[in-house]
Amino acid sequence: MMTALLFLVGSALAGIALVRRTLRGLLDSAEQCLWGLVTGWMLATLCGYLLARVAGQLSYTLAVSLVVATWLAAILLWLPALMRLKRGARPVLSWRSVDAGLCLVLALFAPIYVQLFSTRMLQEGQGGLYSGGSAWYDLPWHLAISSSFLYGQNFPPVYTPFPPEPLLYPYLPDFQTALLVTLGMDFQHALVVTGVALTLALTGLFYTLARRVLRAQGHGSALVQASAALATILFLLNGGLGFIYFFEHWRESKQGFFEFWSRLGVNYANLPGEQISWTNIVVDTLLPQRTSLYGIPVALMAFTLFAAAWQSWSESEDGGERWAGWRVLLPAGVLAGLLPLFHTHTYMAVGLVSGFLFALRPRRAWLAFWLPAVLLALPHFLSLTGHVAASGFMRFQPGWRGHNATNWPLYWVRNVGVPLLLVAPAWATATRPWRRFYLAFVCLFAVSLLVVFTPNDYDNIKLMYYWYALTCILVASWLVRLASIQRQRFLAFLLSLACIASGLLALQYENLDRKLLFSDYELNAARFVREHTTPRALFLTAPTVHQPILSLAGRPVLRGDTAWLWSHGYEFQKREADVKRIYAGDTDAIELLRYYGVDFVYLSAAEKGGLYADQKFFDQNFPVFYQSPEINIYDTHRRMGRRRGVQITLRPSVECRVRGHALRERGADARQRRARGDDRHARRRR
Repeated sequence: MMTALLFLVGSALAGIALVRRTLRGLLDSAEQCLWGLVTGWMLATLCGYLLARVAGQLSYTLAVSLVVATWLAAILLWLPALMRLKRGARPVLSWRSVDAGLCLVLALFAPIYVQLFSTRMLQEGQGGLYSGGSAWYDLPWHLAISSSFLYGQNFPPVYTPFPPEPLLYPYLPDFQTALLVTLGMDFQHALVVTGVALTLALTGLFYTLARRVLRAQGHGSALVQASAALATILFLLNGGLGFIYFFEHWRESKQGFFEFWSRLGVNYANLPGEQISWTNIVVDTLLPQRTSLYGIPVALMAFTLFAAAWQSWSESEDGGERWAGWRVLLPAGVLAGLLPLFHTHTYMAVGLVSGFLFALRPRRAWLAFWLPAVLLALPHFLSLTGHVAASGFMRFQPGWRGHNATNWPLYWVRNVGVPLLLVAPAWATATRPWRRFYLAFVCLFAVSLLVVFTPNDYDNIKLMYYWYALTCILVASWLVRLASIQRQRFLAFLLSLACIASGLLALQYENLDRKLLFSDYELNAARFVREHTTPRALFLTAPTVHQPILSLAGRPVLRGDTAWLWSHGYEFQKREADVKRIYAGDTDAIELLRYYGVDFVYLSAAEKGGLYADQKFFDQNFPVFYQSPEINIYDTHRRMGRRRGVQITLRPSVECRVRGHALRERGADARQRRARGDDRHARRRR
């Protein structure tokens, strides 16, 4: 574990030094630390992945070499500053009184993050590992990616819930988890340590962005700190007007307030029955969606650089030269170019905002942002283009999830809540340059209301959150002025409480919700599979979210969970029918097993209940590879010999290509067999 911590500390120090060298004149000491942690971890993770990709595996020797290289880079980057310090120069990182508001929000949210991450991320309990809330659904997916790198030698990355399709989901955040486990951390500590650190960095980055925007409008120091702190709280405790239903449910329960609060079983920021989908960003984004832990901080850093360039253009009497600000926009472009490997939706959001800002104030300096942002991301998007085009990702859906609402304005008031009602007067009191700056985010919100960018329309909220971030900054400034200048403290307090009430309820629900994620039987089965099967052994399982072979052993499965395949844009209906026939023990079941190259069949309550698996068929035809009171695993490749189209001794990359070729040729093979008249499977379908 100590080696893993050394990697995190070394990469953070290298990142801080790099940020300090690049943006020392723009960022203060606190910002340099926050930016450096995120940037250093991103770059170190990317370097680790590239090394593992070349080596074809993630080994302890490779990981330790990366730790050494990271510390050498940190020492070299910090050496000039340390030499100046030795000669009596002022401290490299110094405390400033302006950071009091930052310390306040970090101290406020730190215990919340520690509590939530430690209980959501594989908490040990009676009978197995536990999680809860949205993390109970999403955590197995991120574990599947990490385990595939750690135990499955998944280089180049294959989409293990549906092999041999390529993995196009942003995988570097999960690769970082695998890297830390390789260095000695267990999965829980790797997820908790990085999760808490990154959410705290996000909290600080939002505060510093708000502080910069508000300070540029000429507010006093105390007013800026209070407004930035309130803006951070509003953003992280979003949730809409769902709290209204809390009082209704409390009255119907006939329980005392604290009794009802201590047994809260509803997430009032996510009430589909009441058409409320404005989910809390901490509960339903930062906890379950590991990619957001990098995506949102990078977006906040990019917007900070946009705001700095915008401010310099606004302060110039002639509006600024056409190339003014390019030195600020260049690092924003580099950060954005790395985003597709960490969080694709954030890449789209940052790109769209840059385009709208350019339309509002055209400058050639934007080329310094767009060139690295496009060139660095181009290789990933070239691999993604064919998949997106075939899956029909983008579609016109005006109104997002409220397109069927009878009263569309009321729908959005219920979802966004009080901040939506306050943003108009807040915008009107802002200075003219920042009113225009905010319009770029309004345009982003408008686009996300018109066009859905993935099969799951819920994902558009990842774009809307960035509009809401700037909205919170304006609203918080207005509320603080209402309390301090107009002396309406009680009214400002009530409005602020109404903005965050649903978010507080969502945190309480998340803290209480606790569900078994993987049982001890599943943990033992996954451990046995890791120790007694080859890294790329193909398993047949039911398409469930909580599949230990996929998530804990890192082995590919023939057909994964439906929600994953659908939301990631994979066509799975044909294979789904074959999986059902195999488990039912149809006459062509053995032929299908041989065709797909299935090595092992997993049989548990999920397969028996959801797919009506015929256990007698497998008992009669295949030897039992593993057995427990709840799980049987059958060895199918011994019964059938070598896999069709694949040799076990092939190198990993070759094996993936051969298997992929075999599956793609399935249609042609079937036509040839029908022409010969000896295809029993084809006759059965007819």
